[in-house]
Amino acid sequence: MNVARQAIKRGGYRALWRGFLTNQTGVIPAHSVYVTGLEWSKQHITRAANNWGCKPGTSSHIGSFIGGATASFCAQLVRTPTDIIAQRLMIQGSKGSQTTYQNGLHAFQTIVKTEGFRGLYAGLGAAVLVSVPFSALFWSSYTTLKSHIGHSMTHAAAFSAQVFGREEEIDIEVTQTAYFRPPFGIWEAVVFSSSAFISSCVALAVTNPIDVVKTRIQTKAKTGRTAEGGRLAQSGAGIIQHLISIVKFEGW
Repeated sequence: MNVARQAIKRGGYRALWRGFLTNQTGVIPAHSVYVTGLEWSKQHITRAANNWGCKPGTSSHIGSFIGGATASFCAQLVRTPTDIIAQRLMIQGSKGSQTTYQNGLHAFQTIVKTEGFRGLYAGLGAAVLVSVPFSALFWSSYTTLKSHIGHSMTHAAAFSAQVFGREEEIDIEVTQTAYFRPPFGIWEAVVFSSSAFISSCVALAVTNPIDVVKTRIQTKAKTGRTAEGGRLAQSGAGIIQHLISIVKFEGW
C-alpha cells in the first residue's frame, strides 16, 4: 500500500497503469506461445513416457513437469523485452530510476541505443530461473493435488451420502483413474481452485528469491534496501552476486 500511495503521489492514479499497454504487447503473444508449447509438449512427452513403460499417472506427471518447463522457457523469450520496457516505465520517477521515458517506443529506442539489443534481454537468465521452475513445479503439483484432493472429496461425498441416506441423489463412480465425480458442480470447482492455490504457493516459495534478483537486474535501479544493493543493480552484477549481497546486507 505504501508503494501504491507513493506512485499515486508522484504521477496520479495513471501511474498505477504505467507500462500496461507495453506489457500487454508482450503478454498476449507470450501466453499464446506458452499454451501452445504446454499442450504440445505435454502430449508428446506423456506419450513418450507411456512408450517407455511408465504408469499412466506417472506419465501424466512427467508430461506436466517437462511440458510446463518447456512452455515457460519459450514464452520467456517472447516476453522478456516488453517486460523490461514495462518495468522501466513503471519505476520511472522513483528515487532509483535513471532515465525518464516518454512512452514504450521511446523506452525501446533508448534501451537499444544505450545498451544495445542485449539490454532488451537483461536478466534473461534470472527470468528463466524463475519462470521455468515455477511452471514446472506448478503443473506437476497441480496434476498431483487435483488427483489426491479429488479422490478425497469423492470418498467424503460417498460417506456423507451413506450417513444421511441420500445415495440416490449422488452418482459417483470411484475408480483408480477418476479423480472426482461431483454431486454438485461447485465441488469440482473447489478441487481445481484449491489445487491451483496450493501449487502456486509451493512454486512461489521456491522461485521468489530469484524473482527479486531478476527485477533488480532488469530495472537497473536502486531497488535494494541498501547502498550495496543499488550499486550492484546499476553495475550489471550477476545473479550470484545479487544473492550474496541480499543475504549479507538485507538478510533472508
